[in-house]
Amino acid sequence: MALEALSSTAHRHLRHQNPSQPFAFARQRALSPLVAAEVAVALRWMPVAFGIHEGKASLQGLMGLSADENLFVDLQGQWRGNYIPAAFRAVPFGVAPRADGGEQTVVIDPDGGYFSQTSGTPLFDETGGPSEFLQKILGFLKSLHDNQAATDRALQAILDAGLLAPWNVALTMPDGQPRTLTGLFQIDAARFDALDAAAVAALHQSGALALIYGHLFSLSNVAALEKLAREREPLPILSDIKIGILQDDYLKF
Repeated sequence: MALEALSSTAHRHLRHQNPSQPFAFARQRALSPLVAAEVAVALRWMPVAFGIHEGKASLQGLMGLSADENLFVDLQGQWRGNYIPAAFRAVPFGVAPRADGGEQTVVIDPDGGYFSQTSGTPLFDETGGPSEFLQKILGFLKSLHDNQAATDRALQAILDAGLLAPWNVALTMPDGQPRTLTGLFQIDAARFDALDAAAVAALHQSGALALIYGHLFSLSNVAALEKLAREREPLPILSDIKIGILQDDYLKF
């Protein structure tokens, strides 16, 4: 996926359209990054886990029993769960650091079937300014970016407290065979329980405490994923989500 910086010149006449398979891109993605603002809802539907890469922690939603499957996306590229991670809802828009080290810039995926020159919702108005639709997208991206910064601070506090331990997720596949999913991290409950009041207060101050409890509350969803795998096809999973990026609630946490 080659991303392009969004330009009011180069993309002046571009229009956004909803593709027939809006989440086909996520069909083989078992993990999605999460930010702190969405944990309270995400924990009701998927296990919330942690990742560590190059000494930096991340917050991840687990959506499959293997690294290359997403149980919340059906064969038609439609979402079949009850919560869509914000990172997926933002597609085909995103933010990326500027090459010169300046502020973040808005980028788009021009080749995923999301845009047209002739049909859909304009990105820019007649004067070249952002359309009402694009303004909503930009607001959503800003909220996501700002919340990522707050999430990173909370995750750093968890790392500093030494609370993350490897999580070997014990799973039962639809055929009854056991499988262990590796590479994720969980809160070390014994270390967490051993913290004194001052350390717990510091975690609360950083916003980390909410992530810790959200993670712990979400662990029962491993069984929900196993059930979803057993019912994957052809049984549908009923959902009250009405997919449409133009809906106001689609661009909210």
